Amino acid sequence: MALDLIKYAYDLGISIEYLENMKREAFYYCDIGVPPVICLNKKKVLRTKAHFRSVLSHEIGHYFTFTGQRICAGYFTYWDKLHEDIVEYRAAKWAAEFLVPDEQLKKAFDDGVTGVWEQADRFEVDDELMAFRRELYHRKVMGRRTNKDFTKIAPRGAFGVY
Repeated sequence: MALDLIKYAYDLGISIEYLENMKREAFYYCDIGVPPVICLNKKKVLRTKAHFRSVLSHEIGHYFTFTGQRICAGYFTYWDKLHEDIVEYRAAKWAAEFLVPDEQLKKAFDDGVTGVWEQADRFEVDDELMAFRRELYHRKVMGRRTNKDFTKIAPRGAFGVY
């Protein structure tokens, strides 16, 4: 499925570059007259297939949610940081819903696959992306936030489920 994502990016006209000496894990860049490019830190992104899929789909999410405004590399104001948070949230939401569609997540619950880690394995995504996707799903289905904070995930094998 990782190859499907790579092909999908290329079909959209997005080139993918693998770099070794990047501080960031990944970034998406586009500009007028220049084809979009996703740069991936080879050492950080290729740890696992699930991590690669999660990061690449997030960067593809920027392609679909790009508003035409650039993100400042350094924050000049509070609003610069807030804008980046919104941009990153939209890309993360797109990635989570793309890799784990509602119908398939519902089927996982119906099949008794209810733990974050079990579902992450089933969908070949990071635990963090899976927890975030579950939060989005619960908001949609129940019309409210769950009482769980998706940013704080217990290590694999910890007791309890979300």
